[in-house]
Amino acid sequence: PASPRLLPAAMSSPRRVCCCSEQNFALTLMFLSGILFSIMGIFVKSATLAGISAFQLVLMRALFQGVMVSGGICYYKIPTFFGEPSLRWWLVMRGIVGGIGFCCYFVTIQLLPLGDSIALCTLYPVFTVVIARVVLKEMFTTVKLVAVVVCMSGAFMIAQPSFLFPKDDSNAHANASPYAWVGYITAFTGSLAGAFVFVIIRRAKKAHTLQLVWSWVCGGVTISAILGNTVTKMVVPTAQEWLFIVPMCLIGTCAHLMLNYSGRLAPAGPSSLLRASDVLFAYLWEVFIFGEVCACVCLCVCMFLCVFVCVSVCFVCGLCVFFVCSVLCVCVRRVVRVP
Repeated sequence: PASPRLLPAAMSSPRRVCCCSEQNFALTLMFLSGILFSIMGIFVKSATLAGISAFQLVLMRALFQGVMVSGGICYYKIPTFFGEPSLRWWLVMRGIVGGIGFCCYFVTIQLLPLGDSIALCTLYPVFTVVIARVVLKEMFTTVKLVAVVVCMSGAFMIAQPSFLFPKDDSNAHANASPYAWVGYITAFTGSLAGAFVFVIIRRAKKAHTLQLVWSWVCGGVTISAILGNTVTKMVVPTAQEWLFIVPMCLIGTCAHLMLNYSGRLAPAGPSSLLRASDVLFAYLWEVFIFGEVCACVCLCVCMFLCVFVCVSVCFVCGLCVFFVCSVLCVCVRRVVRVP
């Protein structure tokens, strides 16, 4: 039989990359995947505003990703699509839980205001740290506890969800979705599913990255196809809507590959914290692209500090800077009024 092709550096498990440890390299990739996921959110939001349902978007992204991943599995001559028998149960669970989590994430964005959805969908680091302690026996240290509290506090201060920061808007109730309560349920369910995904990927770290992504493809296609044809209706996208769907699929596939690769090499707790940093970038895109009024300069300073410090050795200090800048951003937002 033909021998498998040698895997490129991006698919193997290097001990040291660019003079940094394997774990730091993986955490950096996880941070970059968060940026890509936030960019993907731009096209998801635009597509839902154009009338495409969240379940249909998940289905189309999963089908596109399935074609790309199956081609990669065949090219690298990976023996099986679902890994070795000892890992198969974990890969199946990764597909089911990941499919549920993505459907919940897209539905939350569709039903809730952006600030509420971003804040609530970043709760999974809290669950991840606890689940990783039970399943993976990762140490639950004071450093991780502080990191979780700081990260979540910064996310809420930036997003300012309406259930914590009431706004004087007479049209708020008129513009609210009648199914907003479903959005809060899906946000909590998606956060819990996201926490399990990080733990499952870490537990199945001996599986190939493409096998992990393929398991999500199977779960995502199955769940979104069922819900998309029962809960909602699917439509044929127009030419303009394809301009949102194609970049969503391309960027989402790259981000998903980076997440599954780095999640195998880095501890689940820190990985989920870095992945949750996409709340900052998603809110930044909302400011510049969707016209949200706030102090943009403050958010930009916060972003660059988060980039340069969180990827450095002092991870917790970076999160503390993130929190401090978030507080300053809130203060400026209450003083500065952009016409």
